Amino acid sequence: VRFINNGELVHTIAARDGSWSTERIEPGMEVSVSLESDGTFLYHCAEHPWAIGEITVGPWSNFFYQVLRRIAYRMARAVRDYLQ
Repeated sequence: VRFINNGELVHTIAARDGSWSTERIEPGMEVSVSLESDGTFLYHCAEHPWAIGEITVGPWSNFFYQVLRRIAYRMARAVRDYLQ
C-alpha cells in the first residue's frame, strides 16, 4: 500500500492494533507498507488521531476497485452529460 502526502502537514500512518507504522511522511513524500495477509486493516494518523481509514486486502480487492472506479467514472460522465 502506498501512502502519498499531498497536503501541507506531516503525517505518520499507524495500524490501530500497533502491528505496523510508517515513518513520518513529510509533504510531497510517499512511503509504502507491505501487508502480507488478507484482511481488513484499520489505521490512523499519529499526529491527527481523528484521521482514520481502512484497507481491505484480498484476492478480489483490486478487481472490485477497478469495477467501482469504472462505475463512478460512467456515473460522473452521465451526470455531466445530463447537466449540459
